[in-house]
Amino acid sequence: MSRHRSMAVGLVAIATITMPFVVGGTTAEAQESDTTVTTEAAAAPVAPDTDTSERPPEEIPPPPAGSTEPPAESAPAPTTEPAAEAEEEADEEEESSPEAEEPDVEVTAELGRGVEISAGDAFSLQLRARVQVQAALAHATQTAIDAGADEHWALDFQIRRMRLVFAGHALTRDLRYYIQLGFSPRDMERDLLVPVRDAYLNWQAHRDIGVRFGQMKVPYGLQRVVSSSALQFVDRSSVVAELNLDRDIGVTLISEDFLGLNGLLQYQAGLFGGRGRNRFGGLDSALVAGMVRVNPFGSFDHLSEGDISRSMQPRLSIGASAAYNIDSNRARSTHENVLQVARFDYLHLDADVHFKWAGFSFLSEIMYREANQPSATGTVDGEDVTEYSRSAWGWFAQAGYVLPPIPIEFAARYGETRPLDQNDPAAEFFLLRELGGAVSYYIAQHALKVQLDYFYYFGDDPRAERHQVRLQAQLYF
Repeated sequence: MSRHRSMAVGLVAIATITMPFVVGGTTAEAQESDTTVTTEAAAAPVAPDTDTSERPPEEIPPPPAGSTEPPAESAPAPTTEPAAEAEEEADEEEESSPEAEEPDVEVTAELGRGVEISAGDAFSLQLRARVQVQAALAHATQTAIDAGADEHWALDFQIRRMRLVFAGHALTRDLRYYIQLGFSPRDMERDLLVPVRDAYLNWQAHRDIGVRFGQMKVPYGLQRVVSSSALQFVDRSSVVAELNLDRDIGVTLISEDFLGLNGLLQYQAGLFGGRGRNRFGGLDSALVAGMVRVNPFGSFDHLSEGDISRSMQPRLSIGASAAYNIDSNRARSTHENVLQVARFDYLHLDADVHFKWAGFSFLSEIMYREANQPSATGTVDGEDVTEYSRSAWGWFAQAGYVLPPIPIEFAARYGETRPLDQNDPAAEFFLLRELGGAVSYYIAQHALKVQLDYFYYFGDDPRAERHQVRLQAQLYF
């Protein structure tokens, strides 16, 4: 009898445990099969005793006295994570995923702009290459030959320039970098074969002031700061070759749109070592330089010669610059021969004007360089050595016109360089004039062009009188 009572109690316990699951399963099946039930009806409980959200779990009665079966355990309440929490965690995982934070990388390639890799505001890298292949033919006049010049034709083939440029921005578009290397023999100095020409950082902290630090072109003059890739002639004027300041290592403050007047006012002011590119100036030398530019009709491409675009909007740029080089050990202030004992202070002054309109262009510049003394004497290996400064002034003017139907430009230039004070007699530095013309065929503007120019050089020294013809092709990736 007691055995039958124990079995009955066990059956009751089992039924009590399994009842919620049976009822719940039946309700779920009924909800899935009944397609006519509304949302509110589906959310309602099937029977009052299946709602356990507010009631404590049912107590399982203990087994009768004398029973050997262990007491039954109550079923654990099912735990399900709310859908809202699951969605929030999924969103957090998606936001914290590294792939979601990485910017898109874009690669473009274009003639004249090179290959550019861009990752939005975080980073960009532009790779550019340029090559100029030149053939030059020079011949001394009969006057020069009679004065003692060599009587022969000089034919020369050369890679005039071969450059590689790395440029872009890092961390922000306001922080830019520029590196230019030169690999042709004339891209490097004769006594220092280092290919680095430019290497600087430019941080545009504000519209009215930016900071450029590193090795760069000194802010002085116009045609020297125009890239050799964007000239109307095969090369710059002989006046600029003599009187320019080339590159140096230092820091420059710069604004291309001072006061926000649409490029009406521009300025640069810099402090440099004073010894030229790839050289340490030392603590006893310094070069201070500054430039101011006014563009009455607004900013335009004054750093590119010729009006290839034939814009009907007239454009004008007027510039003035000055520099003072303290304790220079170079014959031409920042370039050419390195002096052994002499040190000179050089004053530099410059003014320029640049105009473009409807295919016509005009550029003129006047330059002045004067040393504090004509010569200095010192002792080298027990012997007196006298070294000379190189003071001079000069000017040039050039004009060109691009034909309307085809991108061919005709240009002409005249210039002269006049020495000041006493100069090195061995340098044969005399008044020199240049007169010449050029024809340029712009296949893809300055990126791909062929140029032919002719110059007649003459002056006070009859031995310098000569004719020169140059043919050059440029490809700028």
